[in-house]
Amino acid sequence: MTQTHHDSNSRSSFSETAVPSGPLWSVVVIARNEEASIATCLESVLHTFEGRSYELIFVDSASTDNTVLIASRFPANVIRIPPTERLSPSLGRRTGAGHARGKWIMFLDGDCTVNADWIDEAERTLTEQPDLGALAGERVQILAASRSHAAAQYNYPYPDQDYTAADFLSGSAVYTRKALDATGGFNPYLRSCEEAELGARLRKAGFRLLRLRSTMSWHSIKHPTETTSELLRRIKRGFFLGSGQFVRYCYAQRLPVVRPFDSIRRYVQFCVLLFIGLVAAATSLLTRDGIALAAWVGLMLAIFVAFVVRNRGIRKPAYYFLEWSLTAPIVVWGFLQPPHMDWKHAQSAVMQNTEVKHSDIPAV
Repeated sequence: MTQTHHDSNSRSSFSETAVPSGPLWSVVVIARNEEASIATCLESVLHTFEGRSYELIFVDSASTDNTVLIASRFPANVIRIPPTERLSPSLGRRTGAGHARGKWIMFLDGDCTVNADWIDEAERTLTEQPDLGALAGERVQILAASRSHAAAQYNYPYPDQDYTAADFLSGSAVYTRKALDATGGFNPYLRSCEEAELGARLRKAGFRLLRLRSTMSWHSIKHPTETTSELLRRIKRGFFLGSGQFVRYCYAQRLPVVRPFDSIRRYVQFCVLLFIGLVAAATSLLTRDGIALAAWVGLMLAIFVAFVVRNRGIRKPAYYFLEWSLTAPIVVWGFLQPPHMDWKHAQSAVMQNTEVKHSDIPAV
């Protein structure tokens, strides 16, 4: 591995931090409270890149468990973002990229492991197709309780288009330094959907994105999708706020995204229904007549029954009514927030406010 040297005053411009003699690869691992999985993640990186020119950068978003302690035992630059920052995966990735020196920058979540067999194919593809701005493979979901790559797997259904020219690459992915330099990298203000927003800017700048038909990584998930536990986790992470922000940024930057409002249309419609319910409740309270509230309840029951009939079951409609009830106002609030347009070239305060620990990294 190539020896790395950084200081707390590293500049936020990727081109400014690029070093001609730097490593070929930079692997940026982001995490928050991942003490159960971070060792496995970092071990997979060391195994995958053994003998290659690379650097390992670990970015922690104010973990309160032993994540940083465990990561510090590995040959990596450990960067700690303080809790005073507006924490998000996008901020973690941008901070890691700001310290990276590699030509190709791989981003990996702390609950993922890399497939070592994928890297050779990735290097060939990146070398043979210089117009690529980003490259990924398939990420396989694994329930953490299974503790096995062979058990309880959930393959994400990627669109066929991803394998020729993807709109964006979610999850684990490799970005070229050239592409990040040209577009400003990840938007630190987005609470979620940062890959989709960056992918749109990359395409607008003329770069192509591609997904290979091979497993790049395994993602250990704590809860299956469409469960209350997973829903609450996504709310806490800020996913739904970011969904609204993303649509606003699409319009503000005129990004090449087809009908971006469609992605939040149902949330907006449900938010309107909730608002009508509040008005009906207030009207019934003031007039001491429950007709308005009863009419609203009847409307909601009719919609729910129609949803049940359409899906031929009650579980899915019940889950989505709960999701929309809890998250529709959050999505709308995210959409109403004015987008920050000064982040691309502005000095990043977090780069000045991070604690960087340099572990002993042997040179290759």
